[in-house]
Amino acid sequence: MLFAGGALFFSLFTGCKQGIGDRCEVPGDCSSNFCVQTASPGNGICCDQFNLAACPIPQTGSGGSSGTAGAGGTSQTADAADAPTSTTDDGSTGSGTD
Repeated sequence: MLFAGGALFFSLFTGCKQGIGDRCEVPGDCSSNFCVQTASPGNGICCDQFNLAACPIPQTGSGGSSGTAGAGGTSQTADAADAPTSTTDDGSTGSGTD
């Protein structure tokens, strides 16, 4: 009688584990202890972590299309007024051109 009571008590807290392909929320829900999340939050599928090719994970789409290149830029030539300047130790400035 004590054994039957202990078995019943233990079974109330362990429950059944889901099989491969069944719905899960956390890895502990699965007999394989491996739950792959799907696109829907809180809904996963129990899978065999050593055979993911057989895992029935639903595909959600094919992805987006390729982007296009940007427009070409323009080239400008710098004149002496645009040349960088620097300050020397004596405080005078010199231009970056010679």
